[in-house]
Amino acid sequence: MRPTVYICSPYTDGDIEFNLRLARKYATKAVESGYAPIVPHLYVPDFVDEVSEREIGMDIAKSLCIGTDYFWICGERYSRGMREEIATRVKHNPKYIYEANFRQNLFYLHQVTEFGRFWHDTCEDNK
Repeated sequence: MRPTVYICSPYTDGDIEFNLRLARKYATKAVESGYAPIVPHLYVPDFVDEVSEREIGMDIAKSLCIGTDYFWICGERYSRGMREEIATRVKHNPKYIYEANFRQNLFYLHQVTEFGRFWHDTCEDNK
């Protein structure tokens, strides 16, 4: 069996179609790297309305993010939903959290080890 990885990436923050393409790109990279990706915003919107049922969607995402083997924080900017997912993961399962980015068609993965400073920087950068 493959280890699971939660793909934490933006959904409604900005261009939704672009965000979905990017989430698929990270999921593809996860599969190519031997993981089973969990990407809620690729399927939860099929049965939960983002506008009227956002909290239900976030509850589903947060429930999933604490149970995966790994957690990738994807992209340069963290949306409100991503910050909620990160906070949930750090609180309930702070192991194996990585920042993931594509730069100039290269994939970078960096383990986050100091959550206090990381979380402060994340909140400050996204105000």
